[in-house]
Amino acid sequence: MNIIMKKIKVNTIIIPIILIGIIISYNPYLNAFDKSDKTLDCSKFKNGTFKILNPALKGYTIKRNGNIQIESYKENEQVYKIEWIKDCTYTLTPTEETLKKTPNFPKTGVLTIKIIQVKPNSYIQTTSSNFSSQVQTSEIIKIK
Repeated sequence: MNIIMKKIKVNTIIIPIILIGIIISYNPYLNAFDKSDKTLDCSKFKNGTFKILNPALKGYTIKRNGNIQIESYKENEQVYKIEWIKDCTYTLTPTEETLKKTPNFPKTGVLTIKIIQVKPNSYIQTTSSNFSSQVQTSEIIKIK
C-alpha cells in the first residue's frame, strides 16, 4: 500500500508539471517571443532609416547600417553598436561618446530589442535592458 501511495503522490506532482509544459509550448500567446525568430523574416529591417510611430516622438529618426545604429532627436544624436543575436533579436550598446552625452545611462547598460511582429513597411518591437525591469513596446516604420 505504501508503494502505491508513493506512486500516486509522484504522479500528482509530475503530471501537472508536464501538462503546464505542454500548454506553454503550444500556446501562441505565451510563447510568442520564442517563436518570433523562427517564423518572422526580419532581414529587411537590419539596415535602413526608420521612425517610431508615436506622435510624441515626431522627428525621432533611427539609422541602422551594419553594426552601427544612430538615433537622432532634435539636436541630440546617440550612437550604438549593434549585435544581432538572432534573426529578429539584437542588442544595442552605447558608444563611449554616447555615454559621455547621457550620464544617466549605465556604463554597462545594454538594450535588447526583439521584433515580435512584421508588417509590410514596419515592425513591432519590445525593448528591454539589463538595468531596468521595464519593457517597452513600439512600432517602427521603415522610411528608406
